[in-house]
Amino acid sequence: MPDSTQKMMRNIRALGWAVRVTNGGHLKLTHPASAYPVFTGASPSDFRSWQALLSEMKKAIRGMHASTEERPSRGGR
Repeated sequence: MPDSTQKMMRNIRALGWAVRVTNGGHLKLTHPASAYPVFTGASPSDFRSWQALLSEMKKAIRGMHASTEERPSRGGR
């Protein structure tokens, strides 16, 4: 992995995410507060790849919080 990728993975791990390389060479990121694992390529093409990854990580955590919050009742049901 390039140095920039290794640095980003260290930062992601510091945020509590576990990073594992899949058999296909992709990265699987998991977090205790995440609703689902996040997958990404092991060699990002450009800075937008990192932005997309961070966005997906945020959505995964927000999804967990949304699924655990009590849903409002649907009047009369």
